[in-house]
Amino acid sequence: MPDIKIQNLSTDFCLKKLNFTIKDGELMVLLGPSGSGKTTLLKTIAGIVDYSGSIYFGENNVDNLVTGRRNVGYLFQDINLFPHLNVYDNIAYGLKTKGLSKSKIKEKVDHIVELFNIGELTKRYSKNLSGGEKQRIALARALVYSPDILLLDEPMSSLDYRISKHLRMEIKMLQRKLNITTVYVTHNFSEAEEMADRIAVINNGVIEQVDKSDRVFFKPKNKNVTEFIGEPNIFICSSCKEMNFYLKEIQCGKLNFVVASPKKCIRKIAILPEDIYVSKCKPPGPDINRIKAELIEIKKTSTYIECVFMVDREIKVKLASDIYKNMKLSKNDTAWLTFNFKKIKVLNGDI
Repeated sequence: MPDIKIQNLSTDFCLKKLNFTIKDGELMVLLGPSGSGKTTLLKTIAGIVDYSGSIYFGENNVDNLVTGRRNVGYLFQDINLFPHLNVYDNIAYGLKTKGLSKSKIKEKVDHIVELFNIGELTKRYSKNLSGGEKQRIALARALVYSPDILLLDEPMSSLDYRISKHLRMEIKMLQRKLNITTVYVTHNFSEAEEMADRIAVINNGVIEQVDKSDRVFFKPKNKNVTEFIGEPNIFICSSCKEMNFYLKEIQCGKLNFVVASPKKCIRKIAILPEDIYVSKCKPPGPDINRIKAELIEIKKTSTYIECVFMVDREIKVKLASDIYKNMKLSKNDTAWLTFNFKKIKVLNGDI
């Protein structure tokens, strides 16, 4: 499968001289807020919108190729299965418009049905499918062409967490199996981190940073990336003790934490200010990842309250304004900070 080279790419009112490369067989996630240019960039790669600059698939310049000749599979945010066709005919529809023989269409559709393990769905119509099933059919329809490149525009935005989690894993396994160069759009960092080989952070039509997820989180390139991802509390680990089931007990100065990691050596951990819970009274349960601290600074913004606590070092916490008001916190108060175990990010190597 080819790499995708983007050179001086611009569009009217949106993208601004983008230069970066999506590697052959890579799953690149475009990450950014609404209106940042993510979908427009996908559409330029697909040839759906006009642009200046150049796009290469491998060594081939595709600027003068219409969408149908770029051999790109595109999964739009709106699924739009044909309601009058069953699943089998939905998947086969594009192949029929290309004039393939009946035997070739059957061969391709049967292959993709087996790959997705959706044989029991082929005779159903879209009204009888769940949201997750519709998304799998739409993805199968995008891949039945055997495209060189796959473009996915926020494919999980309409699904609940449990279904989207399962489908993300399925997409990633298929992408690895097919070794297809893939660009995946999302505004959710956790989703990007879970899916990406690398993340391209885009903001106001500009690519701010292209990096591994660890570097984006622990070492954002500039203020724009920091403001979008969030500025984490980062702790340097001085010791690491093995526990059971990939759990590690680590020491960061005078603070102790329990984290999950299969790696033996943990260099740093980090947690976002919004992923720390605050309580004036000691919460029930074991004292794991829980710290008693003094509130030393309060910063109010239009959307939240930032509280700075001191315990061996400063720890920043973000609270919704109504939660802060109900807690009746004041400067010099002591409170209990509980670190959300699932939200603690672990860095094993150096960055």
